[in-house]
Amino acid sequence: MAAAPPDRRKWSVLSGLFLVYMASNGITLHTLPLLYPELIETFGWRASEVTLPATVFFIVGALTSPPAGWLLDRYSSRLIIALGGLLLCVGLLAYGLTQTLWQLVAVYALLGLALSLCGLVSNMVMLTSWFSAGRGRATGILLMASSLGGALFPFAIGMGLASGGWRDTVMFAGVGVGIAILGSAWLLLRDGPQRGKRPRPSHRVHAVADRSPLHSKSDASTPSSLLPAAFGSLSLHSHNTSLFISPAMLVLLRRYCPRSSVSSLAAQ
Repeated sequence: MAAAPPDRRKWSVLSGLFLVYMASNGITLHTLPLLYPELIETFGWRASEVTLPATVFFIVGALTSPPAGWLLDRYSSRLIIALGGLLLCVGLLAYGLTQTLWQLVAVYALLGLALSLCGLVSNMVMLTSWFSAGRGRATGILLMASSLGGALFPFAIGMGLASGGWRDTVMFAGVGVGIAILGSAWLLLRDGPQRGKRPRPSHRVHAVADRSPLHSKSDASTPSSLLPAAFGSLSLHSHNTSLFISPAMLVLLRRYCPRSSVSSLAAQ
């Protein structure tokens, strides 16, 4: 099968990132709080206990974001997104099997790690590797996915809670999120052509060296017509000094002055 043209490929990658970001943010940030009343009713927990796992979720997400960025600098962003999607799917399936508060805390910690791997950071790394032009427009389209996920997923979970139990609902949601993220990683996402490119080393040092008097053929700040007069006046003031520096100065004069000027100065 022939490879898709780069312009077409980058838009298919963006569509895959859109699905990934919509699913990951839609289920974790916008939907799971809808389950709090169900948890209080099922386990008899207090409101402070129900919100403890969410606190752990955000702490783990904050602590794992820098290591996730380190991994994205060294490995395939497509692979990192797929790993995050797999962990997110496993975490949501485990959510439906939760029996104790500390099990739920562990599940939320896993979800925080998963979101660090397949969330905004990894999506932006892949997006910028494909879009060198039109990057602002592509970023705006990607960020729209979070709001769309916040509209669709709570609606779907609400319908599931109305028709069945919260355990089955969250497990079905986990399967759907896994299909969306892993399917996108397999079919749509690709590491971009600009991934891993480093800036070219600066040639400033070489440029400065080329502009120095010993490397350039002409220097506007030292006109060739003034050099013989300058060195001639130096020989008038001190004959011994003139004899001492004449060999070095003649080397410079050969570079800057006409051959006739150098010969006349050397004769002095």
